[in-house]
Amino acid sequence: KQLWHHAEEHTPNARARDYTQAIMDLGAMVCTRSRPKCDACPLQSGCTAHAEGEATLYPGSKPKKAKPEKTTWMVILEDSDGRILLERRPPSGIWGGLWSLPELDPALGPDELQETCERQLGLNCGDPELISGFRHTFSHYHLHIQPARLSVHNAAHNAPHNTQRVADDDHLSWFHRDEALALGLPAPIRSLLTQPEQTALL
Repeated sequence: KQLWHHAEEHTPNARARDYTQAIMDLGAMVCTRSRPKCDACPLQSGCTAHAEGEATLYPGSKPKKAKPEKTTWMVILEDSDGRILLERRPPSGIWGGLWSLPELDPALGPDELQETCERQLGLNCGDPELISGFRHTFSHYHLHIQPARLSVHNAAHNAPHNTQRVADDDHLSWFHRDEALALGLPAPIRSLLTQPEQTALL
């Protein structure tokens, strides 16, 4: 209401269209955000910002909108041959079509990771080794990644019982580390696979 009142108070009764156009031109060519041309401004004498030496402070910058925060488990499943299980992401969305590490529900507790991997993937896993988590920022949200490493027992080529579900799934596949790194992985995944010495959480 206050802004409307201020606008109505300064808008002339005659030639309002010309006045509006002039004000827009003034803002576009004279009273600009970064380098206002105060010396050429016809309204300089009545400008409080100019009088106080604060012309460059207006208009103020729009406050940045806080990005949403998301969390996920990423599991590094490695078999006795040194192969790592990767999952191809859907063609659309973040990292569309790229190979990545399997993700698990962030609501899971660390003690539920082993059972969940075995149930969802049909693998015989060891106890999880938690790795220090980190944050990856996308254009529209922050992703908190909590990695965990699990050894997979009897997942070699000669153990079809434990690899059957993975073998039947075209979006899951085993890769040796050098093969995985040649795939063009997302940056956070590449970082995880090239830094196996990361300190595990206690």
